[in-house]
Amino acid sequence: MGTRAVVSIDEELFVATHWDGYPAGIGCHLLEVHKVEDIIEAVREHSINFVRKDLIVICQVLQPNIKVEDIDNYGDWAEYQYDFNSITGAWKFRKLSGSWPASQYSASIYRPLTEEECVGN
Repeated sequence: MGTRAVVSIDEELFVATHWDGYPAGIGCHLLEVHKVEDIIEAVREHSINFVRKDLIVICQVLQPNIKVEDIDNYGDWAEYQYDFNSITGAWKFRKLSGSWPASQYSASIYRPLTEEECVGN
């Protein structure tokens, strides 16, 4: 089982990945993203399993061997949540424990995602 992560935009769930959800993994890729439209490309090597309904076909083409489902149906375990601020372009993240969506209610507070988070995890 991989380290799963969910990615949100302005705290609205956008995509869920299956592999390497650690800040030193997916977090490093997200730090390079400064526009909403670049998020899918940055996270696709982490196996996108769930995404916003309007992007399912695009993700299925990018990952033909992986089933992609509507993010509204996501109910799996997630260990990290990354959130993109569409106004400032800044990333923040927090540790989760448990199944989504329940884990968001007992999650730690968000911290800024920085280059320091990309090492040592």
